[in-house]
Amino acid sequence: MSGVLRPIRPEGLMHVGEFEGQEAAVIAQYALLSDPLMLGTYGSEILCVVGLIPPTLLSDQAYIWLWTDEAASRHRVVFGRWARRFIHQALQRYSLIRGHCARSNWKWLHSLGAEIADVQGDIFEFEIRA
Repeated sequence: MSGVLRPIRPEGLMHVGEFEGQEAAVIAQYALLSDPLMLGTYGSEILCVVGLIPPTLLSDQAYIWLWTDEAASRHRVVFGRWARRFIHQALQRYSLIRGHCARSNWKWLHSLGAEIADVQGDIFEFEIRA
């Protein structure tokens, strides 16, 4: 079995079938704004959808968002390799990537080069610089 992290068009996500209700609406909105938008699969399982949202078309900064399925936890090595590759490629295009994460995800994000920019309770704002 092999894993693939590949570009996907926003309209392609609606055929995935994993998203419902409010979650589907939020992901659809984020997907439309993302450049790039990627879908991660392992065999027939969907592990993640990840995108970068720049504030303007010419910006060298972007906000990262990530949706994961329970399958991502079962395939941590594959998911971790994709994360490193994705961040490396993203930093070729954007000099600064910003995002938010739960305290429980901080150690993993720090291993990808993230630094804490702000803390609001259990939510960390982070930055990854080229």
